[in-house]
Amino acid sequence: MNFPIYKISNCFSTTVVLVCFLIQSLAYTQKNNEIKISDLKNLSFEELTNLELSADIQSDVEWLHSILDYHIWKAKQESNEYELLSVYDWRIWSEPLDRAKLYSDSAIRLTYKLEDPIARAESLISFGTYLYLQDEASNAFKTVITSYYLSDSIEFREGVVNSLNIISGIQREYGQEFKALGSQLKSLEILESNSREFENYKETLLYTLDATSKCHLNVGEIESALAYAYRGKKLAKELQIKSFLNSYDVIIGQAFYYNQSYKNAIEILSNIDSQNNALTLSDIYFYIGSSELKMNNNSKAISYFEKVDSILITKNYPLIDNVEILYQELLNNAIDKNEKDNEKQYLRRLIYYDSLKKRIDLEVEKISLIDFQLMKDREIPSSNAPLVEIVILIAICLVLFILIKRRSSLIEKHIVPKKRSISNQIPQTIKNRLLLELKDWEAQKGFLNQDISQVELANKLGTNSSYLSRLINETFNISYSKYIKDLRIEYMVNDLNINHKQLRKKSMIQLAEMYGFKSQDSFVRAYKERTGLTPSAFLKNKKSI
Repeated sequence: MNFPIYKISNCFSTTVVLVCFLIQSLAYTQKNNEIKISDLKNLSFEELTNLELSADIQSDVEWLHSILDYHIWKAKQESNEYELLSVYDWRIWSEPLDRAKLYSDSAIRLTYKLEDPIARAESLISFGTYLYLQDEASNAFKTVITSYYLSDSIEFREGVVNSLNIISGIQREYGQEFKALGSQLKSLEILESNSREFENYKETLLYTLDATSKCHLNVGEIESALAYAYRGKKLAKELQIKSFLNSYDVIIGQAFYYNQSYKNAIEILSNIDSQNNALTLSDIYFYIGSSELKMNNNSKAISYFEKVDSILITKNYPLIDNVEILYQELLNNAIDKNEKDNEKQYLRRLIYYDSLKKRIDLEVEKISLIDFQLMKDREIPSSNAPLVEIVILIAICLVLFILIKRRSSLIEKHIVPKKRSISNQIPQTIKNRLLLELKDWEAQKGFLNQDISQVELANKLGTNSSYLSRLINETFNISYSKYIKDLRIEYMVNDLNINHKQLRKKSMIQLAEMYGFKSQDSFVRAYKERTGLTPSAFLKNKKSI
């Protein structure tokens, strides 16, 4: 079954599908075009499954539904409930959200009838993955968390690992980078400690190492990211899985970029097979272009950024990492060269992605409100409900202590070759880079944008919101909101003092908007707190001088 998936962030959705489906050893076969609907009755369950797997959802949807409908009917007629469960889980992938939910509910009900919690956990993972790929990240998060707790309670290790891999991916994409690292390290710990319980241990390990290296990269642990990437690349060579070889090379190239080894980054990224996944290729081009830009090779950088733009056009402009930086650079280049058409085009794309990011920010907020805690190894039978409730109650009371201790022990145990723990301090190389870029942003008066959020500014600087918040706190000893407010106040006081003659003609609401304030009241209050005068009183005094 060829999935119509274009929503990819660091290849997460592609690898999620790999874990949840390919790991289960389902083989793809070619469809026999001579088979007619009337011939389906002569096919076995296995042959029906092979036909379903070979169908293209986009071009063969009617054919696929005919096979699935017959498959469901046949399973019911023969009272083969596990076969029926399998078809329900597959059916969701060819359906819109509302109908997919109905088939998922049918699958879940059937697992209760079968009294099979392992099958229930697998169905939840399947539907959670579907929800994620439908941009229902918060609902996906809840669904897979349910699968995680269920798998943990019945000691179904494979379900725990697959659930944690997806949970970590969602956390990583939606602003919870450090939690993502904790989830991913827990997944790796369980996988390596219970390798004999996994039918496809090496393939699952291959994905888990890939995700772990990305998590380390996201929090600035470059050396650890490289260590896991090299380990995973060695395994990918052993298993001869080209897609993962490419994925690990992309990670290594990105790590070199963030370590300011721009020539090394270009060398490794340039040697990755150009027939790779299109959106992975856009990542490659972006980091090559960014490396060229850092070395002041502006024309080369722009040529690579234009290649990324060409790819995004073919994919109907999906959200990818660093997209605002990409189009800001292209826009600046168009302005410098007086290319009016390109200038309008890139500005429209910036506006589009800005609106898209606002929707993503809402999803980030939803996910941040969902409670999820990693579970300790269970010693109490899951059937003993009162005792389990007591354990959960104690865990809630001690959650901060557990998280701190567990994060420390997990990271000490798994980071190679150097033992480094996640520090509250930003690595100095990253801090220096961010401070320089923050200074440039201040010089461009980016703080005058009324809608500049912490997430948006972090994206402009090529970092995450957690690092940005910590950077501001460590450097200026203030919060993000106070930092922005102070910049606006400092600028408006100086600007009004210097340009009072020209600004006297403007209304208070116009001045407020000029200086990044969303209301006249907040503008007047901020100015008076700083100077002791209202802006109108100040301008009046200047006029009388």
